[in-house]
Amino acid sequence: WEYRILPLPEPADAHAERRIGAPGRDGVRILHEPALGHGHTLGLNKSGAPSTCTVQGYEMTVCLDCGEVVESTILPLDLTAHTWGEWTEVTSATYLSEGLECRECTSCHAEETRVLPKLVPDEIISDPETGITLNTQQGVLPEGTTFEVDDVFDGTYFTLLNREVGNIESTMYNITPKADGENVQPDGWVLVRLPLPAGYDPANVNIYYISTETGVIERMDSYIEDGYICFQTNHFSVYAIVDASSPAETPTETPTDNGGGTSLSFFARIAAFFRSIAEWFRNLFNK
Repeated sequence: WEYRILPLPEPADAHAERRIGAPGRDGVRILHEPALGHGHTLGLNKSGAPSTCTVQGYEMTVCLDCGEVVESTILPLDLTAHTWGEWTEVTSATYLSEGLECRECTSCHAEETRVLPKLVPDEIISDPETGITLNTQQGVLPEGTTFEVDDVFDGTYFTLLNREVGNIESTMYNITPKADGENVQPDGWVLVRLPLPAGYDPANVNIYYISTETGVIERMDSYIEDGYICFQTNHFSVYAIVDASSPAETPTETPTDNGGGTSLSFFARIAAFFRSIAEWFRNLFNK
């Protein structure tokens, strides 16, 4: 504070002021001197308005008898007194990552953010035969949804995958959610848990999505937990569990007893063809 001593007001000046403090600092306190012959009666009758982030507030003390303002104080800005707008989602929370929300002060346009926690499933659909589970929240899949799991033997998918990641060990599943006998897709995220195949190295396992419509292959973010590889999706199709540390067996050409030559890869292609036929028949009779 800075203090200055001013002369008393003249008797005719009933509203003289004495300012204590310097503008631009913590605040300015103003003492209003009464006219001579009148002593103000002070009480707890203070009034005023609080400061905001852009407007300085004030406090006043008023005489109980005459209603004159005896003392007033201009308050400093309160840089924490914002007028916040509505929260707006910046990034959605998922089962694998937190989300983010933001809001803005309508006066000074300061911003505030808060973290949205990861999603937590409250509904689990399981397939006892394979051990695969779909973990989600109510309303994401229609009530009563079940799902079918088919092992994929179609050589086309293995060819697509090998072109993407090389000739390494993989296991493929086609997961199809169904409700009232019809194929359905989720309206939101589903956390999928697939048991790791025997012999797969958890430190080198990845999961890939293969579109049955376009043939596009995409590596999914995933993690290993209690012998399962876990990932999230909002669209079901063919998924491949890939062990990058285990190259698949590559048939080589071997001479026959009659001196001719044939390729074991030829027989591998024949086997893939028959597996595709078996898969076609199984899907036909399951409809």
